[in-house]
Amino acid sequence: MILSRLPIGGRDGRVFRPGGRGADGWVDKGVMRAELGSFAVFNAHLQSGPFPEIRASQLEQIRDFLASHPGPALLAGDFNLEPTEESFLTPILELGFCDAWPQVHPGESGCTKPDGGQRYDRILVRGLFVREISLRQSRWSDHVGLLAACEIAAEFGPSCI
Repeated sequence: MILSRLPIGGRDGRVFRPGGRGADGWVDKGVMRAELGSFAVFNAHLQSGPFPEIRASQLEQIRDFLASHPGPALLAGDFNLEPTEESFLTPILELGFCDAWPQVHPGESGCTKPDGGQRYDRILVRGLFVREISLRQSRWSDHVGLLAACEIAAEFGPSCI
């Protein structure tokens, strides 16, 4: 879900096809977009569990969706990537996105699944400068949330340092 204090302009989304497996097969997962003035916010939730081929396919579908929406953007969500699957993000990074956590906190894990020691949740940005990103405990999830403070980059271009 995307909630905003700013007025939401255009919005749309895509459901991943084929669908998920296991419990994730019972619901439609996908990616959604909301235009917030001069930038777009995207939210996604990928397949969990031992199904890397599905996550790879879902990231390709996200890339295709993002490619049709140029300009400054923030992509946030539960990517469920295992450490061996970091390369799955390459299609998104090739669109000019960068992972905000290591930009602000180099060398820190940014673990969002404390009992598993994984960083499943991410915020990726394009054309936005990330001033801060932090972990936030939540009683609503088994994951730790992320909070980022961003601003439009002076010139649209790479936001990765």
